Amino acid sequence: SSDLASSDGERLTSILRSRSLAEAVACDNRVLFKLARKKLGKLRAKHGLTFGPADVDRVALELLGSRPAAALGEGPRACVSSIINLSDEAVRDAVVALPGWQGGAGAVDVKPVRDAWYSVSREYLTRFREGVRVAWDQKRNTIEVAVQFEDDATLTALLANAYIQQLERYLHENTSTEARRNRTFIEARYGEAAGDLVAAETALERFEQDHDIVSLSEQTAYAVSSMGQLEGILAAKRIERDVLMRVSVSPGSAALAAVETEIAGLDAQLTQARRGEGSAIGTMALTDLPTLTRELRELMRMQVVQETLFTLLAQQYEVAKIDEARDELSFEVLDIAIPATELASPRHKTDMLAAMAIGCAIAACYVALIDMWAARRRKGDALAATGVQV
Repeated sequence: SSDLASSDGERLTSILRSRSLAEAVACDNRVLFKLARKKLGKLRAKHGLTFGPADVDRVALELLGSRPAAALGEGPRACVSSIINLSDEAVRDAVVALPGWQGGAGAVDVKPVRDAWYSVSREYLTRFREGVRVAWDQKRNTIEVAVQFEDDATLTALLANAYIQQLERYLHENTSTEARRNRTFIEARYGEAAGDLVAAETALERFEQDHDIVSLSEQTAYAVSSMGQLEGILAAKRIERDVLMRVSVSPGSAALAAVETEIAGLDAQLTQARRGEGSAIGTMALTDLPTLTRELRELMRMQVVQETLFTLLAQQYEVAKIDEARDELSFEVLDIAIPATELASPRHKTDMLAAMAIGCAIAACYVALIDMWAARRRKGDALAATGVQV
């Protein structure tokens, strides 16, 4: 049993009931292999260990019972769906490799063998799925997975738990939300910004050591810091715009328009700053600085740009992770399956008591009808004796 958010219940139930999840559970736990081996035991006892090109159904069972990993190149979880796409050469090699095969590679009729192999695999998979019950209790907000398979209580419990494990794997591998894609995009930019920041700090430190420069004047340092912050904010806003465009926001949306307005404003401020205009940066233009100081200023500016961008991307990255966690399907396992200590069905004692009760009820009804018929007949005989015609 598992506890989950009510909005996710229907979707999780559909996934648990899907054929693909049942195939993954059955193939990973060799369910089809076990069913085929059980049938093969009877066939081999009756018809011997060898078989030939005419025994297509037998060949299909032998293939299913041998699970040729070389043929099923996609792995055990594709043991049914991958069969139909196998090449003729793969099918032929798998048949020839069977221990009891009587005939060479040229004796293999590939198409009927492949079709029979796929058909019997689907048949056994369907038989397995018929023993699986997935029930969603909307009032209690829980999903219950029950499995009945052969007479093996330990394997049955293992299969029930395997369903939950496969569900977790499926959600991890296949659930791709917009929030996850945004988080991945921002994470990549965040990593790039961290590397760029280290490079900028290293370049600045090397330049200062090579030229014995300790610091700039207070006015120049202020201009460098302010311009660097502006460029860092501008770079972060452009990334924010890219994220909005990746989630297919319409061009006229309010969120995208607001970001575009901020980008335009930051561009205008930077243009003024580079010309030495605007009170926010100061009145010092880049061309007013000596060459060496100008190089130092550029290195310091790049460091501030990367520091600002790194800080803003770190904030966006944390927000993206929160959004991703909110969008993910989640559930909590309440009870794991354990091997049954008694048969779930048939319950022999219960069935015997029910049969006795039904038999007694039928017998009582029969006796009552006999008594009613006998009483009516006696009454008729009495009336006839008195001369009254009935």
